This record gives sequence, C-alpha cells and structure tokens, in this order.
Amino acid sequence: MAVDLEFGATLAWRLTAYGRRATAVSTIPISNAHVERLLRVVSTFRKNSLFVGSLEAGERYANLLTVLLNCELAGVNPYVYLVDVIDKIADDWPADRAAELLPRAWLAARQAEQQAPGEAALVVVT
Repeated sequence: MAVDLEFGATLAWRLTAYGRRATAVSTIPISNAHVERLLRVVSTFRKNSLFVGSLEAGERYANLLTVLLNCELAGVNPYVYLVDVIDKIADDWPADRAAELLPRAWLAARQAEQQAPGEAALVVVT
C-alpha cells in the first residue's frame, strides 16, 4: 500500500512538472494528432505497397515516401516541390548544395524569392 502511494505521488509530481514545462515552452505540442494522421498515411501506403517488385524498388519507394511526408510536415505542396526539385537536379544542381533542396530549406528559399525587392524578408521555418 505504501508503494502505491509513493508511486502515485511520484506520478503526480512528474505530470505537474511536465505540465509546467509544456505551458512554459510553446514548442511542446499539447496533442500528437498531427503525428497520428501522418502515421495513418504511412500505414495506408504500407498496406498498398505490399508488392513493390524488388528490394531496390522498395528502398526507392521508402525514400520517396519519406520526402513526401517531410513536405507535409513542412507545409509544402508535394507536387510543386517535386517538380521544382527534379528540374533543378536535371539542370545539374551541385551535389554539395543538396541540403538546399530539403523541403524546409526549399520553402525558406522560395519565400525569400517571392519577397518584393526592397522589403525585409521574414521567413518562418517551424
């Protein structure tokens, strides 16, 4: 009985400590519903891709799915992103600048491009 009370007190302290930290730091989400929605997409793709043909095709498919889900997390339209990135790669984009083609960096660069000349650029990347 004493162990249960001790565990309950410890659990209550941890929950209140987490609650204080979660309200003090706005980067900790209250809910993980967005992650659950993304996992639903992954499980649907997994079910639909039971037979991809070969191991290499499965690895390529997993890479593509990772890029598309990163686009969703960054708030980037996957179609526009893929068209632009594939065009840049086809035009001999340097391999040492590949990090600039990641969805969040691509979005920041695109927002900076669309900024009117003479205005200060405010780019918010979450």
